Amino acid sequence: MKINPTSSCLSLVLHAIDNAVLPEVTSVSAKGALGLIRTTLVDLLKRQAPSVELLRQCNESGEILRREALRVLELPSAMQGAHGSSHDELKSQVKGFEELSKDYEELTRKLNELCVCLSARGDAFTSDFLRRVAEWELVYYSESQKLEVDLWFHDKPDTPGSNIESLAPNYQQVGPKSHPLSLSSIREFLRSHRGTSLNVLDFSQMTGGYGKQTYSCLIKYEDVDETEDLIVRKCDAIPIIEHGGFRVEQEFELLQALSTTNFPAPRPIELGFGVPGVDGAFYTMNRLSGYVPSSFLGITELQLSDKLVLRLAELLGKLHSIPLSIFSDYIEKFEEPGALQLTIEERYRRNIRGWRRYVERIDHLSSPYLTWLFEWLEQNIPRDTRPAVLTHGDFNFHNIMVDGDDITGVLDWECADFGAPEQDIVYVQQLVTRHMSWERFLQHYAKSGGRPIKSTNFPFCQAYSVLRTMIAFNRATLTNQLGSNRDIRFMMVTFGINAAFMQMGLTYTAPIESPQDSKVAPLPTVDQNPHEDVDVDDLGKMSVSHYEEYISSVST
Repeated sequence: MKINPTSSCLSLVLHAIDNAVLPEVTSVSAKGALGLIRTTLVDLLKRQAPSVELLRQCNESGEILRREALRVLELPSAMQGAHGSSHDELKSQVKGFEELSKDYEELTRKLNELCVCLSARGDAFTSDFLRRVAEWELVYYSESQKLEVDLWFHDKPDTPGSNIESLAPNYQQVGPKSHPLSLSSIREFLRSHRGTSLNVLDFSQMTGGYGKQTYSCLIKYEDVDETEDLIVRKCDAIPIIEHGGFRVEQEFELLQALSTTNFPAPRPIELGFGVPGVDGAFYTMNRLSGYVPSSFLGITELQLSDKLVLRLAELLGKLHSIPLSIFSDYIEKFEEPGALQLTIEERYRRNIRGWRRYVERIDHLSSPYLTWLFEWLEQNIPRDTRPAVLTHGDFNFHNIMVDGDDITGVLDWECADFGAPEQDIVYVQQLVTRHMSWERFLQHYAKSGGRPIKSTNFPFCQAYSVLRTMIAFNRATLTNQLGSNRDIRFMMVTFGINAAFMQMGLTYTAPIESPQDSKVAPLPTVDQNPHEDVDVDDLGKMSVSHYEEYISSVST
């Protein structure tokens, strides 16, 4: 009897999902999980044929790069291995996907080691070679998405259509060793802080977000008629990043300092750190009115009013003019001495050094791309002597609460840091220019307290954002592979996220041959600062009371 080929088995599973399972699924989280399962199965089907040839080609081109590096480093010829013998080529032709993927893993590791050795040279060849290796690592992730598979049931009349393809990845799966917050555990925690008369009426996990778990919590006191809505933000049992503001306790402290201003952000209330029976730190905060208008991937489809976009500019201006003295206690607790006095250049130099140490200290997958990106960032830190400002780091409509034409709150401060105002400004440029002129947006930003903008900082700031994202998803992929993290959403790193962000990094850092090739719109220069009566370099040193007066004056 003929054994069913793997491709047929996978096609049958996909057919069952589309025709038998999907029509019966009603909850949003279950539909999200089903969409991710289907995407995973399609990729497994690709691995039966087209992905094998793609991976073989990647291994061959990667081996060429490895030999080139060995020649440049003048390592012993014995280390270079056979130069494409017919026996090796024949052996490669008969390997399946799993064998080729192990070769790819080993080749990636060796290339990364060679990249590290070459990065010490700091010459023109090194920069070019590291970029070529980064582009090589992108190839598999980007090209695998373009591969087509033959699903035998596609021409059948009972195929329900492509509705499952548009399902959003909103499902959070917790592994068997995880102990997420429960109604009883949050009730005991809140009672220990607020008294035993408190009761939790509802506690449920919310969808969305890759970095943290978010819960809605409705509480009521026995002697009070009104209820209170809380939001609980918690790290995963094995966080994808444990550095800087990505740590829940550090984000909590930053928001506490920010809550002393009138900037619209969640107000943190209680911090749960080391709570018995709970597998990660968490904190409670007030629930803001409004709704989040988009996911990260859906931002490009948003239709926004001018008033709402200008409100975005206003909040960015307000954020970047907050005096850093407000965060003195926070900085004393989490930063090195003298952090308040660092220039933008000094700040990024310190930050990149910190990220390097973190990646070396915590297990991550070998990645020539990350090695290249670190090297590029270190070689291109802006020569910017201005004082740093508070930046959100992920400021866009997927992290904003909206009510009509007003922004009622800015969420998710884990990427917040002190750096260049361009870190946030360039992040919204693509969205803003779909709705209004860039010059109009920047003028309103400046009138709202914003700093003068240096367009020359844009490529670095975009690449720096990519660095943090790539570190996070590198770690998430590793924990998936080890089985310690069973969140199926992180499979999407391989199926699209990696390709998108790796391509972004290469695009932002590509050499600009002429002014016409610039990837950013022309911007006002520092000399065109509209605040003639205020020295913008002194905003970071302004007292809280003067800051409030200043914001009121520029807002009117």
